[in-house]
Amino acid sequence: MLLLLWSLSTVPAAEPVALVLPVRITSELPGPKVCADPMIDFSVQIGNAGFQGALDPNSIQVINVKTGQVTPHSLSRHFHHSDKGRVQWVIDDPKQTDFVIRFRTATERPIVKSPKRVPLIGVGDLLHYNAKVPRPIGGHPTLSRLVDLTGDGRADLICGVMYTYESGWPETKIPMDWGGIFCRPRVGSDEQLLFDDMIPLRYKQHRSATEFHHFAAGYMHADVADLNRDGLPDLLFTTAVKSSEPSRIKNVHQYVHFFLNSGNRDSGGMPTFIAAGRTPHPVGWWGPVRAVDLNGDGPLDLVFGSMHRDSASARPDISAYYIKNQNVNGWPFEPAKPEKLEVGRSPCFYDVDGDGKLDSVCLIRDDRSKRLNTSSRMGWRRNQGGDPPRFAPAKVLDEITLARCHFTAAVTQGVHQGIVVSYDAWQRLAFLEQEQKKGRSAVKRARFVSRKMQGLSAEVALGDQATPFPCDWDEDGDWDLLVGGGYGDVRILRNVGTNQSPIFDEVQPVLTQGKPVVIHMSQVFPRLEEYHHNMGYPHPAYIDWDADGLRDLMVPNISNRIFWYKNIGTPQQPRFGPRRQVVCDGFPENEITLGDTARRLGAETKEWLKRVPDPNSPFGWRSRAGFGDFNGDGLMDMITTDSQGPTAPNGFAEQSALFVQYRDEQGRLRLRRDRTITLPDGKSMKNVGGQPAQTIPVDWDGDGLQDLVINHGRTMDTAPAVLRNIGTKTNPRFDFPKRLACWGQKLTGIAKHGPYYGVGDLDDDGKPDLLACSEMGTYHFFRRTALEMPHRPTIVLGSATASR
Repeated sequence: MLLLLWSLSTVPAAEPVALVLPVRITSELPGPKVCADPMIDFSVQIGNAGFQGALDPNSIQVINVKTGQVTPHSLSRHFHHSDKGRVQWVIDDPKQTDFVIRFRTATERPIVKSPKRVPLIGVGDLLHYNAKVPRPIGGHPTLSRLVDLTGDGRADLICGVMYTYESGWPETKIPMDWGGIFCRPRVGSDEQLLFDDMIPLRYKQHRSATEFHHFAAGYMHADVADLNRDGLPDLLFTTAVKSSEPSRIKNVHQYVHFFLNSGNRDSGGMPTFIAAGRTPHPVGWWGPVRAVDLNGDGPLDLVFGSMHRDSASARPDISAYYIKNQNVNGWPFEPAKPEKLEVGRSPCFYDVDGDGKLDSVCLIRDDRSKRLNTSSRMGWRRNQGGDPPRFAPAKVLDEITLARCHFTAAVTQGVHQGIVVSYDAWQRLAFLEQEQKKGRSAVKRARFVSRKMQGLSAEVALGDQATPFPCDWDEDGDWDLLVGGGYGDVRILRNVGTNQSPIFDEVQPVLTQGKPVVIHMSQVFPRLEEYHHNMGYPHPAYIDWDADGLRDLMVPNISNRIFWYKNIGTPQQPRFGPRRQVVCDGFPENEITLGDTARRLGAETKEWLKRVPDPNSPFGWRSRAGFGDFNGDGLMDMITTDSQGPTAPNGFAEQSALFVQYRDEQGRLRLRRDRTITLPDGKSMKNVGGQPAQTIPVDWDGDGLQDLVINHGRTMDTAPAVLRNIGTKTNPRFDFPKRLACWGQKLTGIAKHGPYYGVGDLDDDGKPDLLACSEMGTYHFFRRTALEMPHRPTIVLGSATASR
């Protein structure tokens, strides 16, 4: 039986005291907007001051000594598990270099809480909404449970993450910081569904060990259950074979792994888990993994779904394996022979019809939408009994209208019961709360009410590989964020604050003729309705393509075709007409050419391929084109990958070309291929190897010429790099790529896919800054001053003393 509330042992300490710590920047600063992020061991400072107790990280304030004003700050991820970490703020005036840090001790270490406003610092910290009202919490491709891990009596959200949500750069780089099991602590009142930023959970190999480990893998799923019946929440997790290399656990992908709750908490106040064995699961059936008493005999059994295969085609595999627990005492787990079940996509188990048996709550085909061919609507399958149990055909939970549902998790304990679901391509969360049970025997099944799950100071997390393009969308003087995403959407995140203190509305779809701009392979080529990778990956840009004075929407994407939408609105209120295609001289487009590309992809045989050689397009597959005037004629040109050049083994084009617009004799705008982009040694510029290329034109050095920012290197060793324009406005030539660094450390190892970069002046200092988007759609911010300085400013810490 899974208990909702647990309490873990804590060690009482001395009465709280208030302390102040003087901080002085002693090195000469190059100007304003310099990042300060000293590493401070508060436990040492407290001890040296003659006091006991733990740090209250939520009490920290940074005070400018000269002005006496509180300076906005943030805390590094180190404070999740320790009293030692980086306090981060921005020095606005290079002459004001004296600060004090105020803080308090605590008798028990509080969990770190995000403040209502999380400022942008510029050392790889994440972008937050900062809206002062709830905003969506995203980046949840999998879900585990709602259980109390923090010990405050409220149910926290437990979930697993794939690849990178928040990079561990520079201490930890990919693949070692992939994935993880996370806790979003509950905040606000008991009736609110508000959650804080994610805190990673950790484990030790045995109780007496001193070294902690993160749960690391590219693709993983976790569940929470009281495995050994001691009243504490335990963990179990599984991984796919793909991208499982970073795990410290041998053959991690072949087993489900158990971790018991030790009853102790670490230095950050989070529970400590101890490795407690593993048992094999059927090959290929690894997730979601669910610990449930499926046959109703008392001990927790295991169910393994066919994760990813359950959504990989028009005929997905929605089978699962059930492994009965033969130990009548429940623990240790004693597996019976695996039995195959039909339970639906991404199942969790909940008694929907009130008969005492756990039904499958799963995702079924959504006939309301033609967007994707995967199951994405909430449904259920009745448990018909038996051991192993049999499940009836799926039925729609018709009162739930959420679209593009992605994952589920059952909440079966406590006053509020129901289902947690990630939807809108895992950009949002909802709790489907079951209406009160009174009289349920008189109805066919439970009914659910959808409630939003949000955060007060949530990180901006906009889904799978959400390419950012900073721009002033509505010409109100501040930067907004135009974004794409793997599932095909083009969206706008409006800034209703200022450049230096952005506040973001909820993201909204960009519309064309009143409907969302969406791109998938099946919307580009005919006969691809069953395509196995029917994704979109738009890389939007907002520039004046047709030279009419209004910026248009450009949409390079997963295909090797580029589309654009003419702005038929105003500079302040853009509106877009129907989709148009960017066509290059020598590559006419018609039904025959589109059909031929579809045939090459497998439309006739249904033996699907990606990124095939294609003589019908001059552009590379899934490339992010960059737009700018490169020949000084006032017309917008384009640099993107060249499909007619060499390609990597996986089909990505490896050279880039300049395509220029011109007017023909009738004055019509046309596009022609101009040249291959080369370096000073005459070799072609090579963008990222084996990945989607990115080309971002920007005047990086302020000399009036269009430079290029690219993703440089090969998979697992990519970094943003600048190619300075060493030519002229009418004849661009580009220098060798120079990788960008923060505090002198190269920006490598942030994400495997991408990262996808946003480049623009985000702090009003006249110089471009950098956003780096990870797989989970979060945005790491790097300020230009930190990118240019060879090392951190020198900071001298004084000794903490009691506050007067």
